[in-house]
Amino acid sequence: MASGVTVFQTKKCPYCYNHLGLDDQICYVCKKRVGKINPKTGMAKPPADWLSYVLSLLAFIALWLYIWWAFLP
Repeated sequence: MASGVTVFQTKKCPYCYNHLGLDDQICYVCKKRVGKINPKTGMAKPPADWLSYVLSLLAFIALWLYIWWAFLP
């Protein structure tokens, strides 16, 4: 430990808690993508699911357009 910072040799999968190498991008046990290591806990950060964010935004826009078309004019 240098100046209160822990240096981890491995990271843990946030889904199955298996130990992975620091450079691993996919867990070899559960086959899910993992992100970079959280320096405080040693856990891998789950990657952002951008497809879900985009689909949610498109659904919200479609709902707004429907409400505008059906009820406002």
